Amino acid sequence: MGEMMKDAALRRERFKKALQEQFEQMRVLKRKVSNRSVLLFAAIFIIVELLVFGSETGWISLPIGIASSWHLIVVISLAFLVASILVHIANFILFKALKDEFEVEMRLFYSKFWGFVFYLAAGIFALNQLGFRQENITIFAGFIATGFALSMREVILSYIIWTILLFKHPFRIGDIIKIGDDEGLVEHIGTFYVKLSDGSGDPERCTRIPTKQFLEKPIQNYGTADFLEQFRITMPIDADAQDVLGKTIDIVRAESGSKENVMVNLEADALGAVRMVIVYYVVFEKRRAVRTKILAKVTALLAPKKKKNS
Repeated sequence: MGEMMKDAALRRERFKKALQEQFEQMRVLKRKVSNRSVLLFAAIFIIVELLVFGSETGWISLPIGIASSWHLIVVISLAFLVASILVHIANFILFKALKDEFEVEMRLFYSKFWGFVFYLAAGIFALNQLGFRQENITIFAGFIATGFALSMREVILSYIIWTILLFKHPFRIGDIIKIGDDEGLVEHIGTFYVKLSDGSGDPERCTRIPTKQFLEKPIQNYGTADFLEQFRITMPIDADAQDVLGKTIDIVRAESGSKENVMVNLEADALGAVRMVIVYYVVFEKRRAVRTKILAKVTALLAPKKKKNS
């Protein structure tokens, strides 16, 4: 039992370290995107401001209509520059200053939320500068929202389900779950899919489940503890049940490392055949190797013995 708990603790520690590395990569990516947005809008603002300054001082000759439009572009680019800076600051606060206050999923949600709010405010300000009145902006936003909802229904549904997964916590990153016929270790809860690992450590060996399926199929959450494994083996008619059960329990305990959480029972199916039900807990990453070893040894145990010629 002590070895099993030690393996589980080491597994959680490895996953915690891997999650921290993934989070660090995510933070670097967010910072790069924010920096590029700030540089883009800053470059637009500086270039347009230089053109306006050159036109006003007589260095550059621009038509009156174009010159007045440059002023408008300066104001709009400044609005989006401020929004980009605010998004950059928000990402720094969420991913650096308050990294221990929020879970990874919630930091991702808030980063997208604040980005949407800041850029939406900049867009509304830009429409106002273009001459749209408040009533026109409201009507325009209503048409845009209606068209977006009709054409992007699946996308909106994915966002809604993603929000439900983050706030209602049917499972968390690091939990072992089963949905439909798929099971695995939750590595990432994305907007459009949830990434399940098979525990092998190979990033290519994973399953991506669309978030929509989490409202359509039942979810079994095994938590972060050891994985509950069970399977059935048909018993031969002439087998000594008590002897086989005792030896099978010893095999399962030896291979799974679980000294207490092992159960081996007999059951009869609809045709009257007797089957042995084997239930035990095992470290998720080792479940397939352990199952293969148990099957091989129990099958050999149940194999008919050859009688020696006298």
